[in-house]
Amino acid sequence: MVDLIVLASVVIAFGLVSRRLGGTVLAAPIALEVAGMVFGPAGLNLVGFELDGHTMLLLGGVALAAALFIDAASIDLSAPDSAKLADEAR
Repeated sequence: MVDLIVLASVVIAFGLVSRRLGGTVLAAPIALEVAGMVFGPAGLNLVGFELDGHTMLLLGGVALAAALFIDAASIDLSAPDSAKLADEAR
């Protein structure tokens, strides 16, 4: 139970400061990796997840879906389409 509380706290804390960190090199994966080192067995030893192969596969799939969604959400849909510009130029 402590594992989930620590994980939720880290995600919420990063969410609160993510807008300020938007222009820096500290991205979400780096911040979560550092938090894992600090709170994991190598640091304060508050978190000790034991995952089997199926859970790791599921977690990897969720992480990939989240990364693709975040990347797609940053697309500027108001940018002019090059095909429309070519048609208008004729």
